[in-house]
Amino acid sequence: MLMFVFFKMIIKHHIRIWIFILLAAGTVPLRAQNHFYFSDSTQQWIRIPFHLVNNLILVKVEINGVPLQLVFDTGVKHTVLINLEQIDSLDLYHARKIWLSGLGKNKEKIPALYATGNRLEIGGLICDSSDVLMVTEAFKFSENLGEVIHGFIGTDLVKDYPVKIDFKHRKLVFYRPDYFARKKFGRYRRIPLTIDDAKPYIELKIRFRSKHSLQKIKVLMDTGASDALWLFQGRGIRPDSGMRSLRDYFGLGFSGEIYGLRTRASELTIPETRFRFRRPIVSFPDTSSLFHLGNGWNFDGIAGNELWRRFYVILNFPDRKLLLKKYPHNYHHSFSYNIPGLYLGYKGKIPIRFKRLQTRIVHSDATEHGRGSDTKVVQYYEYSYRLMDRIVISRVRRNSPAWKAGLRPGDVVLEINDENIYNYKLETIRQKFLLRNLHKWKFLVERNGLKITFHFTVNNPL
Repeated sequence: MLMFVFFKMIIKHHIRIWIFILLAAGTVPLRAQNHFYFSDSTQQWIRIPFHLVNNLILVKVEINGVPLQLVFDTGVKHTVLINLEQIDSLDLYHARKIWLSGLGKNKEKIPALYATGNRLEIGGLICDSSDVLMVTEAFKFSENLGEVIHGFIGTDLVKDYPVKIDFKHRKLVFYRPDYFARKKFGRYRRIPLTIDDAKPYIELKIRFRSKHSLQKIKVLMDTGASDALWLFQGRGIRPDSGMRSLRDYFGLGFSGEIYGLRTRASELTIPETRFRFRRPIVSFPDTSSLFHLGNGWNFDGIAGNELWRRFYVILNFPDRKLLLKKYPHNYHHSFSYNIPGLYLGYKGKIPIRFKRLQTRIVHSDATEHGRGSDTKVVQYYEYSYRLMDRIVISRVRRNSPAWKAGLRPGDVVLEINDENIYNYKLETIRQKFLLRNLHKWKFLVERNGLKITFHFTVNNPL
């Protein structure tokens, strides 16, 4: 027997979500179609701009008429919402409560709402009946990225259309399959895709030490991952005890923070192509962060955008193909990670005084001889206050030079290398941390009301 209940859920900051809850003693028969279509039937392709932050692809999506910013993430199937604090209201329909688990060290599952029959629009692509998951616990993805992130949009978006990921021009290009079949992509290399549970997997080969042979690995092609390569220990793959490595923070998963070891492999290749990379960064998350996967997973890891940004990428779900062409500007870049080991985030607002040099021309009365006037150029500083995002140190890698110098989580950052931090976006600062040739650092921070300066020198441990 089915019973429908209508109620209003109030979430903090007056976010109102109207939800239809379907209660059933057995299985729930509602199934959304999750198929997108071109709003203009005459168009053969649609170009959608994206914003790249920390190697993540951010796109503008409307859900039931409400504009949101989501990460394009081929590591998930449906749309997942994780943060609605800055949204006044959002209508979701036919929702039921479920429990989720994901990467992270916490073993508790988290509550979520699974809603069907929702309208999604991204550029000229529309889905009239889409599944949406909403995590009801707060996550700090936005604070850590410096951008408002409301969630993720998954492979429902790409399962029916070939899509080109153009990292150079920051565009996603969706093609009608028949039009795509007529186009020529002669300079692209075609790699077989395996689609499992609506997620794409490919085969790579890796050599950890120069004396080792190449080893096949099956990885999830995950555009929602920033790093180049995560490998899971336990399927015959583990870091060599003789390799240089460091323990680091990897990110935030649904089940908590993720830590592990970073190292460099000797070589990474894409089979049946000439794509070869020397000394790629490889990350091994702690096994305690992977317990949700159980012992039966059938893949070896995750390949993220630190790898894919080196190519023009065409993801062709309908034909089970991945097409790659070198993006020369990025292809030969060394693989990067956060060398100083400092992780910054936003935490509230702070009033900041800004000064601006002003120039004014002053005309005086006639001169003592009664001829003309006297003109002076006067320069002065004009001061104003603005509320700015408070930038704090969220994490410091233990035993890093920054840690040894005394920097700690919670320190409010005011200047980096004598430059006012409020002149830069968080993403610009993050890019500085990736530079291998920037060795000397100077931080001015505020701690317990006191301003303290820290100096340290960084040598790349990998």
